[in-house]
Amino acid sequence: FSPDGGRVLTGGSDGTAAVYDAATGDRKLALAPPLELVTTAEYDRDGTRVVAAGAGGVAVWDAADGALVC
Repeated sequence: FSPDGGRVLTGGSDGTAAVYDAATGDRKLALAPPLELVTTAEYDRDGTRVVAAGAGGVAVWDAADGALVC
């Protein structure tokens, strides 16, 4: 969950991470993979970035627009 509880973050075996609205279940962001497999995904402390790790390394996205940061 995002720090404010409003969004849910998931990671998948296809290397993608996704952000959903916690109340409606609507997908808000599909975070394109640089990863082969997402084994863990979390928001940073203030909820501005999403971090995912797995096979292929670590990726960081902007939580507002889904832009790959690194």
